[in-house]
Amino acid sequence: MMRGSRGARAAAIAGGLLAGGALGVSAASAATLPITVTFPGGTVKAGSLPQATATTPTTLAGTINESFAATFPKASVSFADAVATGVALPVGFGTGTVTIKTKAEGDFTGSVPLTFASYDLSGPVSQQIDATSGSSTYTCYAQGSSTLTLSGPIPNLTTGAYSVSGSRVAPLLTTTDPASVPFCTALSATSLLSGASIAHSYAGSIAIPGLVPPPTVVVVPPTPTTPTTPTTPVPPAAAKKPKLKLALGAAKAVRRGQTASFTLTLSNTGTARARSVVIRIARPAGTVLRRTQVKLSSLPAGRTKTITVRVRTTAKTASRAKVAVTARSTADRLSVSRSRQSKSTTKCSPRSSTPSRQSTDRSRQFTRMATSSAASA
Repeated sequence: MMRGSRGARAAAIAGGLLAGGALGVSAASAATLPITVTFPGGTVKAGSLPQATATTPTTLAGTINESFAATFPKASVSFADAVATGVALPVGFGTGTVTIKTKAEGDFTGSVPLTFASYDLSGPVSQQIDATSGSSTYTCYAQGSSTLTLSGPIPNLTTGAYSVSGSRVAPLLTTTDPASVPFCTALSATSLLSGASIAHSYAGSIAIPGLVPPPTVVVVPPTPTTPTTPTTPVPPAAAKKPKLKLALGAAKAVRRGQTASFTLTLSNTGTARARSVVIRIARPAGTVLRRTQVKLSSLPAGRTKTITVRVRTTAKTASRAKVAVTARSTADRLSVSRSRQSKSTTKCSPRSSTPSRQSTDRSRQFTRMATSSAASA
């Protein structure tokens, strides 16, 4: 329950909290909303009789308007019976059970008084007191009906908790049962003397759909995001380039005037195609070459080109000569070269048993020379 700020909150309610705007209903329609008051527990004390406890809930159902004024039709107001056991009844009637029954005799209303200090329920009621002792049952009625006002702090607008209490002056008791006359007379003379009151106290809650208690807002937590693993930067791939490799094969020894041959092998060991490749063969002095140049439009990566070179010797072929081969890719600005050096020997063979000088031709033999160079621009 609220206390310090309860008056201000009640004023806010009375000022139009329940107006149509709060529920999306046009204010011009002077909308009313359903309201239910439920008191699961309660007590009733009549005069000097022991306090009786409610055995069932007390309920009031009706409507409430934008000024927090409520109306509860008589048919929708139900008070619980309150029961006390082991009650010492008037002299001569022993000990028994007393049941106090309260009945609405008209519509009840709910309102906020000008002080804004409480919320009151008020309406006419009548009461019946039954007593049971042994096998005897007595029934007494309070003459007529009077107003019962139940007053309590402004309901807790968050939980709806609400409790009230109030009383009415007990009228004289009457009965329609001749056997109950002595008991009712004795009860009026002892427990319910003139001016005694019948006090009520109830605790429970008030409910106004959509307002009291306020609608529950379900907050859905955001879905946690899975942290992303930072990616390892991938270094850029190395640029693809061609690479030329040149190898010269061995040549057999020949006599002057004969043709020697050897192979040259050009390989592309790089990662890209070599373009516009020209192979040039330098002619040694005193020899004749069938071709001194070979052109290739391209040599793909990983491919090899093998060429047979034929060199015809002459009488002028030097005893030592060098064959140089150069391969160049003009488009890729690559160049590689290899060379071989020749070595000549003189051989004599007798033609008959008569010793004579036999002229021999010098032979030329190509051996590998460990000189190589490769350049790339």
